[in-house]
Amino acid sequence: MTRRQIAQISLAGPLAGWIAAAACFLIYAQTGDPLWAALARTGAVLNLFNLIPVWFFDGGQATHAFSISERVLLLLTCVGLWYYTREGLLLLIAAGAAWRVFTALSSREPIPRESDWGTFAYYAGLLVALALVLQYVYNPIANSAV
Repeated sequence: MTRRQIAQISLAGPLAGWIAAAACFLIYAQTGDPLWAALARTGAVLNLFNLIPVWFFDGGQATHAFSISERVLLLLTCVGLWYYTREGLLLLIAAGAAWRVFTALSSREPIPRESDWGTFAYYAGLLVALALVLQYVYNPIANSAV
């Protein structure tokens, strides 16, 4: 199997997770039931966590297909999404992306010679979609009076 095929297979799980989280969000938007908000938020958080580009996580498998420039752009995408949403998990993903840039620059792992912008767009699109679920679903912790 090619790196691209492995990356696309790895990203299929988070894609299905986003679909489930988005469906829960839509039900919450229609009913106002906080259970659906909790399910949407939990699904988005778990799938974002799975996209951290390290070790055995799906994000780690997917970034094997990325060139150095794609890894840097992934890092910048995560920082930009964090700036927009203020979701701390995106900084953890950014830290993983920074690690993948470091390992690429230090020759600790083989880097593909050709860019795979399609797979990068798939990964970045998932990050954006999951971050948007987190942005627009009710967060009882952030919205509680302390």
